[in-house]
Amino acid sequence: MKQKKAILFFSAGIGDAVLLIPLVKQLKNKGFRVAGFFNSKQPCEEIFKEITLLDELILCKSKSEQFIHSFKSLFKYDRAYINYFASNGTNLLTAVICSKQIFTNRKVDSILFKLFSFKIKYVEPVKNIHDVQQNLNLLDSSLKVSLPGFYINYTSKKNEALPYPFIAIQISAGNNKQTYKNWPVNYWIRFLKMLLEQYSEKNIVLLGDRNEVEIATTIKDKLGLRINSLAGKTSITEAMNVLNQSELFIGLDGGLMHLAVALGKPTFSIWGPSSVTLYGYEKFSSVHKCVSLNLSCSPCSAWINANRTKATNPELCPDHACMQQLLPQDVFNQFKEYLNLLPHTPPSHAA
Repeated sequence: MKQKKAILFFSAGIGDAVLLIPLVKQLKNKGFRVAGFFNSKQPCEEIFKEITLLDELILCKSKSEQFIHSFKSLFKYDRAYINYFASNGTNLLTAVICSKQIFTNRKVDSILFKLFSFKIKYVEPVKNIHDVQQNLNLLDSSLKVSLPGFYINYTSKKNEALPYPFIAIQISAGNNKQTYKNWPVNYWIRFLKMLLEQYSEKNIVLLGDRNEVEIATTIKDKLGLRINSLAGKTSITEAMNVLNQSELFIGLDGGLMHLAVALGKPTFSIWGPSSVTLYGYEKFSSVHKCVSLNLSCSPCSAWINANRTKATNPELCPDHACMQQLLPQDVFNQFKEYLNLLPHTPPSHAA
């Protein structure tokens, strides 16, 4: 019997790529050979080059490459899966050409939806559920997300240049472009100063891309030798290696937080405008702590069920109270409680 083939589109950032992992696993459990189609501006394919999860990696960084590949793969795939962030006219046309049936949870305002409605199945998004469950619903709404579903098998080598034991931290989110997600730099400095004073055996490794170098340098200059900045110095693969050897991860709603979860690391994350319901992991396990003020205007940053009563665009919020009022001492108090409850051994990886 011929093996069924599926293709998934990875068109957003690291976080969205990680959030598709449970769907890939479930497709493989159902006997599909799974291809990943990568046309994201970020090199998310690096994650999957390091693990044996996808059966095929397709890289198309331009529309011309994408259409050439789609015609070469005419009806090659039995199914195509396009989640909210990958759902655009170009990807939809590619899927129409290279697959027999398409599943998506976002309607594209395109004549393609009408012309090929016989092969496009629109799956209505559901409010107040995790984004991974939204992805799984594209395959089967009876499937339920669990923490092991996120885990990837990844082996790293010990790097003697790293200051063991250490905590990995990303101090901004969205490549420091979505500034509304960010906690003020002076808050980070105060929080980390308390952490270093309370836990004299801990070291800090800052991660991030080149847009985060300036803020990381400011923190290191203020706090000294136990702050080690690798911001702007690592590829995704190298960041995975650092995360995998860390004791735990501290950060915001960003790609490296999701990647730390996939690597089986405990996470302590700070939330403001983002939806904890949609993207957080606290409800899956106590090793993941989400700190938020839970203001009545939150979450204003979400692709479904966003609260836009205060600002139609989160970046234009008049006061960013969800982050400005989340004070360092309060966050540190929650961190101490979290650390005391954390198991002494990290959670085990699951296949």
